[in-house]
Amino acid sequence: MAEVTALLFLCLGILAFTRKLKPFKVLSSLVLYFSFMVAKDNVPLHIFFVSIILIALITLFYIKTSKEKKDVFYFSIPCWLFIVSVLVNVLAR
Repeated sequence: MAEVTALLFLCLGILAFTRKLKPFKVLSSLVLYFSFMVAKDNVPLHIFFVSIILIALITLFYIKTSKEKKDVFYFSIPCWLFIVSVLVNVLAR
């Protein structure tokens, strides 16, 4: 599940915004993969992550700004999701 979600995140982001593969896009999809792996047994957290990604994608389609700014915001989301997954993992112990 984590691999497919990270790959779809990368593909949707590339197709939706600048249509260019940049190193930070690959790195952010790897961070998303690791955030899913940190919370591997927490299904509600996975559902939350997928919903946040979908909401961000839909919202960014309607915001009127340059594609580069949208691209940077969309690919910074996995960093925040990784922080949340680490915090949830630490606080759950």
